[in-house]
Amino acid sequence: MLSRLNYLIKLVIFWLVFFFIARILFLSYHFKKTSTLQQADIVKSLFAGYKLDLSITAYLLIIPFIIWSLKNFFSKLIFDKINLWLHVILISICSLIIISNIKIYQEWGSLLNYRAITFLRYPQEVFSNLNTGETIFIFLFVTCFISFWIWLFRKKLNTINTNTAYKLHQRALLILFIPGF
Repeated sequence: MLSRLNYLIKLVIFWLVFFFIARILFLSYHFKKTSTLQQADIVKSLFAGYKLDLSITAYLLIIPFIIWSLKNFFSKLIFDKINLWLHVILISICSLIIISNIKIYQEWGSLLNYRAITFLRYPQEVFSNLNTGETIFIFLFVTCFISFWIWLFRKKLNTINTNTAYKLHQRALLILFIPGF
């Protein structure tokens, strides 16, 4: 039982590290503004976000916890596949939000909000504000960021064979990016 509980602990740590790295990425991207802050303020901001990270991690792990609970009673491969797909989707959505947040903060000086989301109805206007180089860079960065975290999840937390996981990872990236073109 302890080894099964170990999986949940690793999952919580995975998501906490994910959000911590996202915060560091945000602060690094906005280095000009960050550099005007005292080091103590930067450290405080990193640790103040920990409560929010715990909260969002708890929300994100509701469905994986249910899947984990079912898997303890029914040792079926389908639960592992569902769990992998669910985490691929969660990693992709969270990554897109994080990277969108970074870019929107640069443009508007505020974080992602309802106003920014309403612009998604008009994708031509969203992308008209970006030049081709920025669009390609953002696309490649999002792809690499998502791929890295999915790879890390598969390497550290995946419970199905790597060949199946790799195929699911490829399909998820195709599904995620093909509709955008």
